[in-house]
Amino acid sequence: MAEPASSQGSPGGKPPAEALKALLACRPYLLTFLYSMVRDFELAEELYQDVCVTACERWERRPQGEIGAWVREIARRRTMATLKARAKPGQALPSEKLVDEIERAIAAMTASPQEKWETRKEALRSCFKNLPAHLRQIVELRYGQKLPSKEIAAKLGKEAAAVKDLLASARAELEACMRKKLAPPEGRA
Repeated sequence: MAEPASSQGSPGGKPPAEALKALLACRPYLLTFLYSMVRDFELAEELYQDVCVTACERWERRPQGEIGAWVREIARRRTMATLKARAKPGQALPSEKLVDEIERAIAAMTASPQEKWETRKEALRSCFKNLPAHLRQIVELRYGQKLPSKEIAAKLGKEAAAVKDLLASARAELEACMRKKLAPPEGRA
């Protein structure tokens, strides 16, 4: 890919480190968005690189605040232009409604990761407190004190296989509890 003609990102034509860090943080979601529109991994990667170049060139003029929506809009426009240019006669392009739905789904995935993390941590704390005492003890020894199963078995007077079974039971109960606590409310998917 050619060097950008503009060096607005920073002196010497190099994009600011802040831009690169932000674009790398957006990469998984942006590639998901691009792939869902083009259904071709190589083309999605090519478009991602193109979007990054464009974003770096325009970095100083970006809207303040969260950049995800701004970068997705660049990606959307670049992708639609590419699809139109590559379309064969009579080939259908993704509708605006479909692209809107894809973008909403990606935006929901990226919305407030810190808030989602805190919600998950609180749910895990609550689920852990609700475990039966013997399972809480096993989990604390294994993950809190980082003891191997053999040491836990010796400490509790159990077989190592029994400790592994108890850990599997604890994980299964925690998973079921977490799914229940983090499930969307009725009527929302």
